[in-house]
Amino acid sequence: VSVCSHAILDDAPLVIEDMTADARFHDHPFVTGEPSLRFYVGLPLVTHDGFRIGSICAMDVQPKQLTQYQLACLKQLAVLAAKSLELQLQALKRLDAEHELDVSKARLQFALDAAEIGDWDMDLRTNVARRSFRHDMCFGYTEPVETWGYDTFLAHVHPDHRTRVDACFQRALAGGGNYDVEFQAVWPDQSIHWLWSKGTFYFDETGTPYRVAGIQIDVTERRESDERRLSLEAQLRESQKLEAVGTLAGGVAHDFNNVLGIIQGNVAMAMEDAAALPLVMESLAEIQKASVRGRDIVQQILSFSRRQPTEKKRVNTLAVVTESLRFLRSTVPPMVAFSLDAPHVGGATDQTHDAMEPIEVLADVTQVQQVVINLATNAVHALDGRGGEVRVGIRRVIIGNHAEAEVEPTLKAGAYACISVHDNGRGMDAATRARIFEPFFTTKPTGEGTGLGLSVVHGIVSAHGGTITVESTPGNGATFNTFWPLASTADALPTAQASIISKTPGGTKHVLYVDDDASLVLLFQKLLSRRGFRVSGFTSASDAMAALKAAPTEYDAMVTDYNMPTMTGLQIAAEARLLTATLPVVIISGFITDELRAAAQKLGVREVVSKPNSAVDLCNVLVTVLTD
Repeated sequence: VSVCSHAILDDAPLVIEDMTADARFHDHPFVTGEPSLRFYVGLPLVTHDGFRIGSICAMDVQPKQLTQYQLACLKQLAVLAAKSLELQLQALKRLDAEHELDVSKARLQFALDAAEIGDWDMDLRTNVARRSFRHDMCFGYTEPVETWGYDTFLAHVHPDHRTRVDACFQRALAGGGNYDVEFQAVWPDQSIHWLWSKGTFYFDETGTPYRVAGIQIDVTERRESDERRLSLEAQLRESQKLEAVGTLAGGVAHDFNNVLGIIQGNVAMAMEDAAALPLVMESLAEIQKASVRGRDIVQQILSFSRRQPTEKKRVNTLAVVTESLRFLRSTVPPMVAFSLDAPHVGGATDQTHDAMEPIEVLADVTQVQQVVINLATNAVHALDGRGGEVRVGIRRVIIGNHAEAEVEPTLKAGAYACISVHDNGRGMDAATRARIFEPFFTTKPTGEGTGLGLSVVHGIVSAHGGTITVESTPGNGATFNTFWPLASTADALPTAQASIISKTPGGTKHVLYVDDDASLVLLFQKLLSRRGFRVSGFTSASDAMAALKAAPTEYDAMVTDYNMPTMTGLQIAAEARLLTATLPVVIISGFITDELRAAAQKLGVREVVSKPNSAVDLCNVLVTVLTD
């Protein structure tokens, strides 16, 4: 039907002088009817690569004959038309490509902005960089920076990192092409941020670099998160180590307390037997003093490893500080001099109030020791391995007048004991002083401090109703002052230890004693027999239960060690209760916790006695239990 289709398919021009005389088109509707065509000439439109994309034609209602010139003009017109259409198609394709590129760029920029990634592209010949606004934000700017070059970039890098960053870029510029570096940048407000920069250099055919492009990301939050994670992992490891030490301490305490109990019990009996021999009594008293000291050391270990509950009582500050410094003295270099400035030190003859009365506070003695040892250890570290002085002072302070209130505004009015620790080390600036009580803040190198010591000290002192202050300037050492409320007359005095040589008889009461240590069983049989008790001792829980089952009314009381090989003291007490509900049970243990006391009370256990004090206290506990 289409005349033009014939023109498109033919290589030569299609010329029809009279369409009514052409068998192909004489009955064409456009020939037989309106517009009554007679003449047609058409040529294909061919692109430069041979594609036929259309035709160009001329028509008339009168028959025509074309001259060669007219036909040549039509051929030129066909070439021009094809070229024009081809250019338009190329323009449309280019517009489509540019649109797709713009869409891709927009998507890329959206992704970069969403990921908070700044991108940049610098012409090395002009040292001018095109950047996204996010790039400038990575360097702390709230408005786009007008110009940016490599020198501008380096000026924002922290001085401590500048040489390393420049070396990384120079290596890539020298032929490596790619760079990847993290560094600290200084923002306009002087805050420090971590940035990550990654990119590549481009080279021309001669190997000359002409362009560098890359991305910039603020990774401060990630770095801080990593540091927090590493800190928490270190704390977890320390906690696990402390837990292991606590477990070990519990096992050591059990065995060591048994040894101390045997020593103390036998010394007490020896002192009873040697009452008329002064020289022997003197030696025995020294043994007893050493065993008590050993007992206190075990209790400190248990408390530090959190195996002992906190227990506040009247504490003589001079005694606890002296003991702490004695313990610390063996662990510090000999060029560090310790001195103590306190009442009763150096044979004072001053009859002032401080010289006559000890300065006592109501506190947990182990926690007071922990504070003193921690502060004194920090003071030694502040000397940086040099010789120096660490001075510990104890004095009574009255808070209430205007001068003191200005110095210690957080303290309530009243009487306090001030335990101070001074060193003549390197000192601290104001910024460091403002942060020293923050958890995990430390001025020590990595691996040499957790940053927990002073925060723990602050927590202990605050929990006792006191406070801690620090005075320090760079180069002039530091003084830490801890304020502890003085014990009042209403605060209970420590219960005096009962003497084992008391002659209050046990009468004919029969005691069943259970302990896996045969020496302790023998010791308590002797001790209790001297008080008039009959004692049946067992080193096996099953044997003791069998004896009780065979004669449940034979025994007036049961004493059992808590830490037994096959059954705990609580399990023994529970089984004994099933056999005879009225039998009083006393448990002795090397370390007593609040959980143990609660569980014992729930089972109806009458008393829980601490080892190795049990050698001294047990007889009186039994007298109390059996006479209630």
